[in-house]
Amino acid sequence: MKNLFTGLAAAAMMAMSLTSCDPEPKGPGSLSLEFEHVFGSTNEAFNLNQWYVHPMTGDSLNFSMFKYYVTNVVLTAEDGSTWTAPESYYLIDASAPASALLTLENVPANHYTGVSFLLGVDSTRNVSGAQTGALDAANGMFWSWNSGYIFVKAEGTSPQASMGGFEFHLGGFAAEKNAIQSLSYSFGNTHAMVEEGANPTVHMMFNVGKLWHGMPSVATTPMIHMPGAGAVARMQALGTGMTFEHLHN
Repeated sequence: MKNLFTGLAAAAMMAMSLTSCDPEPKGPGSLSLEFEHVFGSTNEAFNLNQWYVHPMTGDSLNFSMFKYYVTNVVLTAEDGSTWTAPESYYLIDASAPASALLTLENVPANHYTGVSFLLGVDSTRNVSGAQTGALDAANGMFWSWNSGYIFVKAEGTSPQASMGGFEFHLGGFAAEKNAIQSLSYSFGNTHAMVEEGANPTVHMMFNVGKLWHGMPSVATTPMIHMPGAGAVARMQALGTGMTFEHLHN
């Protein structure tokens, strides 16, 4: 009997020892998305108030404005699970470089292998009335309470345009006028390792010149101001200009 009690005590002590060695659960961390703007086939650095020649149309273009929405950010983990960033609505403005760095807070600890988001604003928020933050109508990215949000606003000058410049206000969310672009990217062989105290950065590249990829020149179409087939085609072309570049842990 004594040997039995001795054996049970030893087993209990071993179980306690193993339990005490279990690692503490890791707390949440943060992850950043950084958007670098480029132009043309050589990925030339994109800046406002600088002249570019489009490699396909030959148009000379000088941008005074380039703004767009990135929303509904979702991270995919190595086990296939996903995490949706709450209230992830961001307005990126080329005139405000800091706006191109988006930081997601309280991201569950995990190894993430990809990201997806919308270029544009989901249909629910398009019909939700007055809102705040990035979706505030005061940001100049809303047509009216019936038409919804402008997803991309690009304006500038061009000698090829009959009106002396170009204005593309692209949006639309209903039926055949749906211009929202749903974009997904894999990080390849690298993982974003999120945990407390860590802040990996996902570097995205956005080629602004794709706005004219396979599209008419500004001599033919200098302006789009409403939802429709033209806005859908331009948003589809522009969506191909967003690529994953690299990841920093």
